[in-house]
Amino acid sequence: FLDRMHGSHEQDVLEPLSAGKIDDNISRIIEETADLVADQYRKNKGVNIRA
Repeated sequence: FLDRMHGSHEQDVLEPLSAGKIDDNISRIIEETADLVADQYRKNKGVNIRA
């Protein structure tokens, strides 16, 4: 997750977060990135943990 965030969202997410700022767009990007990373693990393990 952090590797993906550093690679794709350094300026638009990580820098504002390190400055103590958060907004709906930053939250959305974090949630979408976490979902993408989780999907990779689900596919690799053949697990579906979504309701």
